[in-house]
Amino acid sequence: MFNGQAAMRMATRTIAGIFIILIAAGLIFQLQSQIPKERLHSKTTVLNSTSQCASQQTVKKAITANITLGLLLGGIGFDAAGRVYVTDRYSNSLHVLNEFGSSISSPVVGTDPIAVVVDPNTHLVYVSNRVSDNISVLNGTNLATPAKTINGGFRMPTELALNPNTNRLYVLNNNSTIVYSPGSYLSVVDTFAGRTVANITLPGQPVSLALNPVTNMIYATTASRFGGNPNFDVLSVIDGRTNSKVATIPTTGTVGVNPVTNRIYVANSAVSVFDATNNHLIKSIPVGYAGVEGLSVDTARNLIYATSSGSADVSIIDGCTNLVADVVRIGDQHVFSVAVNPGSGIAYLAGPALLILDDACRGACISTPNNLIYFILPIAATGALAGVYLAYRKTVGNKKFHACFEAEDKGPYFWL
Repeated sequence: MFNGQAAMRMATRTIAGIFIILIAAGLIFQLQSQIPKERLHSKTTVLNSTSQCASQQTVKKAITANITLGLLLGGIGFDAAGRVYVTDRYSNSLHVLNEFGSSISSPVVGTDPIAVVVDPNTHLVYVSNRVSDNISVLNGTNLATPAKTINGGFRMPTELALNPNTNRLYVLNNNSTIVYSPGSYLSVVDTFAGRTVANITLPGQPVSLALNPVTNMIYATTASRFGGNPNFDVLSVIDGRTNSKVATIPTTGTVGVNPVTNRIYVANSAVSVFDATNNHLIKSIPVGYAGVEGLSVDTARNLIYATSSGSADVSIIDGCTNLVADVVRIGDQHVFSVAVNPGSGIAYLAGPALLILDDACRGACISTPNNLIYFILPIAATGALAGVYLAYRKTVGNKKFHACFEAEDKGPYFWL
């Protein structure tokens, strides 16, 4: 009796499965004729590190979440598991979220946390605390463990860069509050020993910091505020092997590096592209209406994200062609920082809230009169249609979001 009931249930499920497949096939046939072919393949092309640039990438991004975390957000970091770390300068804490923005925890760190970096080998999380003049160290695998502190002679530490290959953490300090004083320096921290092993003097006040773990070169930008000494508005190139400054480039702004292509990007009145082999300027790319403030490099896809403070948008630059591939409006929010996770390709923008920037549509989509959206998802390897997914729009408070479900209603497949 039991085997007969089981067989009947199995037969029923099989018939239902065939029925669903037939319905999905019909939807695909109907929807495919209504959707422009170019939209069926609207996705970001992932570049192999050894591939050559053949043509401009197709990029289409959109704001997929707007999350209220704190009054004054700062830096953004990631770990290998896709978790996102955002410093909260007002509450002196570190917000830890999954890649879609759901909160995991908010451990307390030092006073006025600015930047955050994560060591992919040790899973240690480093946070620079500007007012308490120290570095908080958290265990990424056990965030309940109280943070440890590195006191290495820091002075108003701001930007951080980590080389996991050499176990060196670089801390950009501001040694003076005087506007025109040459008071910056770069601290080199041995992460195993937890102590500072070198300090490198820099001109002007600190602006930004980036690192190429392949060449072991560190790039630090400084500036003289309010039109002071132009000699302080420079990009200093530091050799991580000798802890010495080996070159100076006359430019300043937020700096980013792509170690795959060995390109340096500096955001100022435009996005300046430099060849790191000789430090020569390749091109200046106009972005926005009032210059560029935030910058981040997606090393896996060779895309550069630049935020404009004047036009309230994000420009996405194709690193192969040095052309703007997409521009996304972000409304009236003033974005302080932008960071993209090379693992997922998802970008995060910190301002009054945390904005998540992801693919505008993971495949082709079409709206229906009953406020439902059907999605056709292409398989990346073959370009074939994988299936039809059902989505609905929902409003919770003042937040609007889309949730996608498989046709069998197995639960959330992804968020848009």
